[in-house]
Amino acid sequence: MYPELPSAIRDVLSRQAEALWEMLSVDAGCSVSIVGRDGRLMWANERTLIDYEWHLSIRNPSASGAELDPIGRHLRDILREEFADERVEMVRESLRTRRTIIYESVLRGLRQRVAIRPLGGADSDAAVLVARRLRAGERIRDLVPAGAILKTPRVQDPGVLGVLSERELDVLKLVGEGLSSAEIAARLHRSVRTVEGHRKAIGAKLGFSRAADLVRVAIRAGLCELPDAPDDPARLK
Repeated sequence: MYPELPSAIRDVLSRQAEALWEMLSVDAGCSVSIVGRDGRLMWANERTLIDYEWHLSIRNPSASGAELDPIGRHLRDILREEFADERVEMVRESLRTRRTIIYESVLRGLRQRVAIRPLGGADSDAAVLVARRLRAGERIRDLVPAGAILKTPRVQDPGVLGVLSERELDVLKLVGEGLSSAEIAARLHRSVRTVEGHRKAIGAKLGFSRAADLVRVAIRAGLCELPDAPDDPARLK
């Protein structure tokens, strides 16, 4: 899957560590951070800082200034405890096994591909490099480098989708796959009227009125896989 680099290119890249780091942390559009074995955030690029500052502001609306600085904080202070604890478990597994861990995460209702790569040794200062990016329609199993561990987290963060019932999530998933109300009704063994009622309720809860918006939400949240979908979900109207 990943062809071997020519030795001449490897030699050049080995001398371009600073440029490669800037490409990863700035140009690639990824959220990049360094997390210690103890689960504390040691460093983060601008994307991660903005994201985590938002989480801190939600947890403490009156916070300002240095109170919103995530650096040095434990992930538990930033994210939901059960969500953070599972991620810290994977940080420690990566350090213990000296292997990269790849997993699909849903954070605030958005599906992301996450890679955890060990940086340090077995000492207490060991840390991992974490890179997150929003996923499109590709399958996570197609994005695992050789030797990496593919994980399936138990805990996710559905974000705004947390207001939906299990049946509404089923309907949203099928809407994301491009099914009509009649097709969804047949799949779920419900009447078309019932499905239309679910769609209306979903739109009211999420604040959307257009079918294209529901398709976009379903895809970004990872409820469905559409490898051959148009780039613009609005074309599915």
